[in-house]
Amino acid sequence: MLFQKKTTVLTLLCLSLPLFWSCQDTVQQTKKEDFDEKNFIEDTTSKINNKEDTNSINNQDEFKKYDFIDSYAEGLAKVKQKDKYGYIDQKRKEVIAPTYDDADWFSEGLAKVKQKDKYGYIDKKGKVIIAFQYEQAGSFYEGLAMIEKNKQKGYIDKQGNTIIAPQYDWAGNFKNGRAKVAKNGKWGFINTNGQAIIALQYEGARDFSEGFAAVWKAGKWGFVDTQGKVVIPFEYERVEDFLPPKKENKDEKDKIQDKNTTEILAKVRKNGKEYYINKQGVCMKNCN
Repeated sequence: MLFQKKTTVLTLLCLSLPLFWSCQDTVQQTKKEDFDEKNFIEDTTSKINNKEDTNSINNQDEFKKYDFIDSYAEGLAKVKQKDKYGYIDQKRKEVIAPTYDDADWFSEGLAKVKQKDKYGYIDKKGKVIIAFQYEQAGSFYEGLAMIEKNKQKGYIDKQGNTIIAPQYDWAGNFKNGRAKVAKNGKWGFINTNGQAIIALQYEGARDFSEGFAAVWKAGKWGFVDTQGKVVIPFEYERVEDFLPPKKENKDEKDKIQDKNTTEILAKVRKNGKEYYINKQGVCMKNCN
């Protein structure tokens, strides 16, 4: 097949085996516009295979040159050509030529790209906004992006100003003013000013969901609220995030709650048994 739709996966290196089970980041969510990408891929592939639409600008040759076309984000899709990355718009026009060694989706108007072993950021016209200087980089969320220098991670704003100096071994995306970070094997949360709102004291942590974050201590999982208060004690071997009613569990692709359930629940495992608890820690499903 000439085209393949690929999903970019961010592989995380976790600091402990128990944390490995819970790593769920970051990965970065695709921001799709109101554009039917599935039909676009099928339509493009059909036209190439059936040699149709030859009146458009070099239609067949133009799309044969790409190894794949990625998902759309903020109106642009990443394309790959001979191990180089660029972007096309929703009219299927190449707007940024494939010249980069790595690239990511656009987020908040900018995309991280790699050139000569360093990451920088470009805008939707391909203009370099933040120079190529970072060993690693993340996408912008809430006006900040994770960057890495000298193997330490911090955050910059969209003008390239360092807002939080590189100092962490691991750093996640900001969400609702909080980001998960790790240093010397301890995990916690900081605000957009770099202040620790939940001290780096845990052996593992998951992102906040529905106001609670799962944290790992002394071999067990519990939950803290946004103030860092332990609201559900450390007694579980395994946990998942709290999810609202009828929301699909992305880990197992099933509905975690009954149709008539209105409470927010989280899946946990204790003494080898898996069941669902509410935000008070009371078992609500699969309790027997």
